[in-house]
Amino acid sequence: MIAPRRRGVVRAGVLVASVGIAVALAGCTADGTSTSGTATPTATSTASSIPVDLSSPLHPVYPSPFTAAANEKETVRVAGAIQALIPLANILYVDDHSQVVTATETAGQYYGVLRTITLVATNDPIAQARLIVTKLQGAGWIERQTSDTDGNFFVAMSSDEDSAKSWFVIVGGDTSVAKQSVVTLQVASPTLPG
Repeated sequence: MIAPRRRGVVRAGVLVASVGIAVALAGCTADGTSTSGTATPTATSTASSIPVDLSSPLHPVYPSPFTAAANEKETVRVAGAIQALIPLANILYVDDHSQVVTATETAGQYYGVLRTITLVATNDPIAQARLIVTKLQGAGWIERQTSDTDGNFFVAMSSDEDSAKSWFVIVGGDTSVAKQSVVTLQVASPTLPG
């Protein structure tokens, strides 16, 4: 069996590929077209019965002035607020990778947080991920894409319809390894200035 720390590193490498979802969403506009002229995902959730609280600590605040340092601070704060939805007694280990992600040909530079959270084995990571998603929706986050197959559950969300001011999050629950319960959290900031 892979130790929790090693397992987190292995999963982090695999999960980095799913950051492409957030990067692809970064080109979204409110009408579902992208700045490149190709179709991109649109919000899959419509008005829900969940009351929305934009003053929630789960909802990012676009910094003014918008600097790289302020963006990093807000991204880390939001990731911490989301992780705090999981009771500390349920967490065995958190593998945290936070860094500036360099620009590519299709996406600008942004600040990213990737956390692989190993839970006590008796916790259902998919139920935990679903609870986090519900809380994020209540804080105004918009569901963009969902995958729920073979013991893996992932939801991509954005904090705003305006992609230039939106943070992106991917919340995941993984039951693919028996007796190992893992929740993943990926947060990507708006494109950094300059």
